[in-house]
Amino acid sequence: MTTNGANGKPQLFTPQEVASALKLSDRTVRRLLKSGEIPGKQYGRSWRIPRAFLDRELADGANGA
Repeated sequence: MTTNGANGKPQLFTPQEVASALKLSDRTVRRLLKSGEIPGKQYGRSWRIPRAFLDRELADGANGA
């Protein structure tokens, strides 16, 4: 479940959504979350990743970083 901000866009993403967007495996995203390399918050067994992180990563990829 993602939450919507004032602009109607999701503000939090699941590891599966981030994995798909970044072309990574779900397992890799979860490992990076646990190590702190990807910012996120754990709610029980579920993780949520902020939109700001995904936007930044996608922009870096578009810029050839």
